[in-house]
Amino acid sequence: MLNRRTLWIVCFTVMVSVLTAGCSDENVQEGDGPVLATVTLALEAEVDSPTCPVEIRYPDIKSLRLRIFNGVVEDLDTAVPMFDTSSTDIARDGCLSFVQCAGGVTMMDEVSGKSYEERTEACQEEGGALIPATLINVQELESSEGVTAYLELFSGTNCEADSVAFVATRGGIPVSPDGPQTVHMSPLCKGHFTMLPSPTREDMPFLRELALTECERDCDCVEPFKEKLKKECTESQLDQITVPGAPVHCVESYCSANYGFEWLLKEECETDSDCSSLFSSSVCGDSGYCDLTSYYPLEPSRRMAFHSSETLSDGSIALAGGFNEADENTFVSLDAEVLRFDPHTLTFQAVAAEAYAEGEFDSEGLDRAMHSTVYDEEKSLLIMSGGMRSLEIRFETDESGVRRLKIQPTSNGPNSDDNFRADLVVLDGQMKGGSTLARQTDLEVMDGDDAILQPVALQATDIVLNSGKGEYLFAGGLAPAESPGVISSSTGQDTAPFGNMAVNCVFGSDLQAKCLVNTGVFVNPRAGSTGACFDRDDEGLCTQFATIGGAESTEARVGELFISSAEGENGRFVKLASDGVDMYRRAKFGKSVELEDGRVLMIGGADEKLFQGPPNLGTNILRIDNPDEEEPIMKSKSVSGKTDFGGIEGTFRSHHAVTELEDGDFLIMGGLNNVNLPTSQVLIFDTENEEYREETLRMARARFGHQATRIEAGLMKGAILVTGGMSSSGDETTPRFVPTAEIFVP
Repeated sequence: MLNRRTLWIVCFTVMVSVLTAGCSDENVQEGDGPVLATVTLALEAEVDSPTCPVEIRYPDIKSLRLRIFNGVVEDLDTAVPMFDTSSTDIARDGCLSFVQCAGGVTMMDEVSGKSYEERTEACQEEGGALIPATLINVQELESSEGVTAYLELFSGTNCEADSVAFVATRGGIPVSPDGPQTVHMSPLCKGHFTMLPSPTREDMPFLRELALTECERDCDCVEPFKEKLKKECTESQLDQITVPGAPVHCVESYCSANYGFEWLLKEECETDSDCSSLFSSSVCGDSGYCDLTSYYPLEPSRRMAFHSSETLSDGSIALAGGFNEADENTFVSLDAEVLRFDPHTLTFQAVAAEAYAEGEFDSEGLDRAMHSTVYDEEKSLLIMSGGMRSLEIRFETDESGVRRLKIQPTSNGPNSDDNFRADLVVLDGQMKGGSTLARQTDLEVMDGDDAILQPVALQATDIVLNSGKGEYLFAGGLAPAESPGVISSSTGQDTAPFGNMAVNCVFGSDLQAKCLVNTGVFVNPRAGSTGACFDRDDEGLCTQFATIGGAESTEARVGELFISSAEGENGRFVKLASDGVDMYRRAKFGKSVELEDGRVLMIGGADEKLFQGPPNLGTNILRIDNPDEEEPIMKSKSVSGKTDFGGIEGTFRSHHAVTELEDGDFLIMGGLNNVNLPTSQVLIFDTENEEYREETLRMARARFGHQATRIEAGLMKGAILVTGGMSSSGDETTPRFVPTAEIFVP
């Protein structure tokens, strides 16, 4: 069978007001009128969305609507389209049929009430072929530096609003008289997670052989490949021009699987540049034809796990750092360029970081994972603190049959240099144009007149109120054994005992960082702890910041609370007493989100001395009593799990992602489950009723060490972007990268 990532083509030729079907250049007309652009939208025929109830094929999809807007669009309700298929000049009933007749003159909208077979017959009588593609010619579409296309696919026959099954958008499309413009879009299943397109190299030889095969009818394409397709023509179908439901078709004398890059796979080549000049993410294969390496910019250009993801002031999402290479069980961060996700074009862009001033930044400074990332109050600066460059990760089963995740920092980095980062990088958040400025600042501890570097990873962080102003606080962390901020530990991880330090920083518009590293500030050293804010002032500064868990002893305090201070005074940490939350003393890799009324939702984590798991902590709503006293008390209210997804143990997670939806509910996505296996399950926390919903979702891939970020701009505002991570099966000891991204559309 064909891999599920097959693509089909919807062609929109923007010129004159004639509606036909197919993707032939013969339909492009020339004359004195404005010559604008041909926009080719490459969409997936079988979307990789395991829980999506419909497929992009008739009769699941019966109608479509395409709108084109000039410039950037933020709101469909207020934007006025320059082109809209709902116009009765294009579709007589105001809604365009999903299938059209290629080579015929019948408007499928005239027979929209007919069956697929009846439509096929009507089309064949005119010598045409019914295909799920349209060629829309629009008269007098003005030139533009960038238009935005928005496509909706409906399960209903008349584009009913409540029958939207898929949506797709792409902005920044230039419309110019210089020639046709081709772009690609990814349809996303409403209410579900959809994988962004990624090529499967195993299918390319077959797709190429198919595309090079000449034909007169569909069965000329089906019969030679029937073993691969697991389908063959019946005797009565052999003479038919078009076979309804055939997996491949004869289109303009050549066989086609309706794959958007067949044209590229048929290109002969001698060097990689012969192919990359046609499409950037392609190379010259061993066969002497072009092969795809990825669909970048529709998907990330590199792998990443334990990276960071932050939304910037323009709504774009910056993906920074992360492990991206592996040698057996050793994972390293090497040449980890920043990626910028544009919410208006739904594309990724590699961003080159350059020094703000000579000698103040090295590109290797971006090579880090398990680091802490924050942005400033205006979201104009992106700050990466600490982290490591190399980590051994493997799964083992102990004598009791329990699956453990072994995490061990290596003694050195990937180039036999230092593994732990002893600095932070400040990046300019204006990343348009594929470049940005950066500046590095060392993290130093003063020993008399001497400055000693302080390497660290896995810090808890927030922007807090201190001395009457906002400061960035990085607390605790994992650190090399001989560094100043380490308290002797019996973790068994000689290269990385638990740290006892807090770093306070302020940042300037010139990317300058001024930081103070304080050691010995906690009662107990902590690493893998969870930062949580229980109160913020009107400016968004945290006035009650707690670092929870991360200790190695069951006798440790449950956490430490940073008490903010007035101008001229320094804040301080005080120990947190426990009232029913002892299980959080050693908790590692949990996630926290802020609720109303000074409460925090704490999700998952592992009550373990080391970092091995499996996760054994559920979900609790935490609050702090008497925060102004010398020993404030942390209390909790447990949240029960639903029996439909495994009860309370079904909510156990570590290395998961949590993101708030626009309606205030939270999605808890993936991670390692209660038996330390990667899961694709997505739990929905109902904040109004303070419980999990009975319903669950699933991501397209099981993953842990990933990131999930809500899209804050463009026509996909409110959707969730999931990137990177790792996965493994039950018998695998070495995890593998999940190189793809996916999007959830509520």
